[in-house]
Amino acid sequence: MTRVMNAFLPALILTYGCSTGSEDSSQQSTDISPETWAENYHQELTQLVESSEDFAQINALEKTVANVKQDILKPLANALTSRDAEAYESLFANATEQISWMGGTHSEVRNTQGLVEQRWTPDSGDSNISSFFDSVTSIDAADLKVVDIENQSADLAVVTVESDIRTTLSSGFRQQIRGHLTFTCTKSDGGWKISSLVSAALEKNTAERAPAYRDMTAELGLTSLPVEDRKEAIRRGGYALVVADYDQDGMTDMLVGNYGPINLLRNTGSGFEDVTAAAGLDPEEVIKGAGFVDMDNDGDRDIVMLRFTDSDDARGDFVIYENDGDGTFTKHTDLLPRRRQYDTPMPLSMGDYNNDGWIDIYIGFPGVRDFTSGINGSERPDWQASQGIWFNQGNWTFEEAADDNAVVSDNDTYSHAAASTDLDGDGWIDLLVVDDSGRINPVFRNSGTGNFETLGQESGLHYTGMSMGVTTGDFNNDGLLDIMSSHVALNAGSRIAYSMDGLTEQGTTLDRLMEHVRNKYVDLQLFVNNGDGTFTDITANANLNWSGEAAGAGEWLDYNHDGLLDYYLPNGLYSSGDDSLDSLFTRADFLLFGPSAIGEAESGETIPFNIMNDVSGGAIFSKSEEGGANPVLTLLRNYKKGGDKPTMSFGGKQHNALYRNNGDGTFTEVAFLEGVDRVEDGYIIAPVDIDGDGKQDMVMRNTDPALGYSYQPVIALHNEMDGNTLTVKLHSAAGNTDGLGARVTAYIGDSIQSREIRSVNGAVQAEPVAYFGLGSNDISNVDKIVVTWPGGHQQEVTDITSGMLRIDKE
Repeated sequence: MTRVMNAFLPALILTYGCSTGSEDSSQQSTDISPETWAENYHQELTQLVESSEDFAQINALEKTVANVKQDILKPLANALTSRDAEAYESLFANATEQISWMGGTHSEVRNTQGLVEQRWTPDSGDSNISSFFDSVTSIDAADLKVVDIENQSADLAVVTVESDIRTTLSSGFRQQIRGHLTFTCTKSDGGWKISSLVSAALEKNTAERAPAYRDMTAELGLTSLPVEDRKEAIRRGGYALVVADYDQDGMTDMLVGNYGPINLLRNTGSGFEDVTAAAGLDPEEVIKGAGFVDMDNDGDRDIVMLRFTDSDDARGDFVIYENDGDGTFTKHTDLLPRRRQYDTPMPLSMGDYNNDGWIDIYIGFPGVRDFTSGINGSERPDWQASQGIWFNQGNWTFEEAADDNAVVSDNDTYSHAAASTDLDGDGWIDLLVVDDSGRINPVFRNSGTGNFETLGQESGLHYTGMSMGVTTGDFNNDGLLDIMSSHVALNAGSRIAYSMDGLTEQGTTLDRLMEHVRNKYVDLQLFVNNGDGTFTDITANANLNWSGEAAGAGEWLDYNHDGLLDYYLPNGLYSSGDDSLDSLFTRADFLLFGPSAIGEAESGETIPFNIMNDVSGGAIFSKSEEGGANPVLTLLRNYKKGGDKPTMSFGGKQHNALYRNNGDGTFTEVAFLEGVDRVEDGYIIAPVDIDGDGKQDMVMRNTDPALGYSYQPVIALHNEMDGNTLTVKLHSAAGNTDGLGARVTAYIGDSIQSREIRSVNGAVQAEPVAYFGLGSNDISNVDKIVVTWPGGHQQEVTDITSGMLRIDKE
């Protein structure tokens, strides 16, 4: 593999004008159109991958996958959604070798709150497809993904397909059939056909009631927000979302970051009105992170904003608007002293890290590129800092953390998001950071006074991935904060790794790479808190399936008010045309960057990985004059195959997922049944009570759409489910007025629920309150509330008579 990479290095440098240190390297670029550049770039990627002798088997498998998709899976999905029995039957070489859609055995798994889960083992034989079509009023979606393929000969392949069929029944309620199907496919002069179709078992989940959520985006006046096409990085093409009450009128307001000017939206009780100019805010642009946080301890929430630009930008990469208390704000700039040079910032997080009563600031500085830009092999120079912490001194002054602080001294992280949370319950705010470069996700423990130390491998939290988000919550109600992290894990990557299982020579670099991907290439990870400073990855047993392949930053919420934390996951990377870049990108990524993940080659020498990154020049995914900071995005925006619109998607058209907590350590994905399986390219989510009815609604910020496409940047989903709830707000007159970092625990009969008050998590902030679903209980069954304030002071409240409770610190 090393020989192959060296062979292509000169061509890559000449084509893309990457720096080589030679005098004329800057003259290699030519004045060509973006469309021509994109076509050349795509050809170069294709040549790189297809010329690799090491990847000959992978390429052959992926060619068969592409043909099976074209000849079978796309027509099959169209036949299902159009309920065309003739088109369905035409795809089979033998009509008797099919599953029976109307026969088989069913066994009930659980029946909870109007949702029935079954395991279905269909009969084989006549498909009854016409009868199946007649049994539903519509088939809303038919997603078919190849997850494994075995080429038995040039004309015979066995394909494992992940099938997800979403239907509406004659009752008007929804049903979802999903599982793995095995296709035996044969090739003839007319293309590929299905010779047999079998399944061991499928899930059949049925709603016996209306969905829990209703789209209120238009009703709330949010359809007038500006829509900009994606101009920046692939996943970093999303902007800030803040959902909290800034004017203390008891109604949740909103701030939306955009590529262009921000929108400050005031909740009027019947919808949102734009008050940006009236509130005295400038048209701040490219705001990636923001928050409504009381920075000066005067009792009202100020606006903190982080701009996606370098520190030399005259507009400033960090600004605060002081709340004047009358609906207007006063701007503060140049607040953060800096000893070192910082790259372009993105994630923002906040908390009182040194417990002095003032809210401090964490900022990550990943730069303008993301996981598609070769950053997994780059090294940052010592003089350029990757992260920073600033301690609030009061009176709008801040002190930069010392160099021996582990967060500051860590110079390897390309942070995508960050969460401030008291992970170990010692009264000091810790810091979780996710890195989208696929290398590290550091966890920083607060050792006291705001000085952090990196947790070691013994914590169980040393995990990697193309990471997008992280959040904490007590999902099993044991009083300890557990962790959910989300990662981009393209279907093409896992398919290649599993399809190659057993086909590679044991111990070779390629074998070890495929094994690494099979073990480490995941979309979600759930870590349960053991209570002793260690965590255990329980993802495999938690049934966190059906997440899609392009996760954004998810969040915990209790959508059905049963006292158990559920989890909502935005999804979708770049939805555009019908052609997919996923397989080609994945193979190129494996070829160029994969060896660094597995260490030394079989001969004992270290893979010279750095010859292909942007430090030494030449990486095909790296910044170049014509391709820009993110050449993959440039390709997606400009590659047009026989038309006027861009034709490629990349991890696109993915459904969002909602994981209902079953209370036994497992989850069931129910987004379609509950009306929240959105297909926009989702980015971040804020659970929040929009209308003050005590129930957790959701507001989602999508990434900007692909060029030539459009969807709403912000979606509001209203919770329609009945149930009893309790919402607790905190206030501290002594400082840290919202009690950020406090733990609120509700004792309800024999059950205990624990929630944490948090601020900004990367790019999103929800209302800093503690929400409790009471299930079949009511307020009279809540025995007491115990608040553990930052620093450890505990306060108990027993007189609880209302579902909306404010607790003032004693």
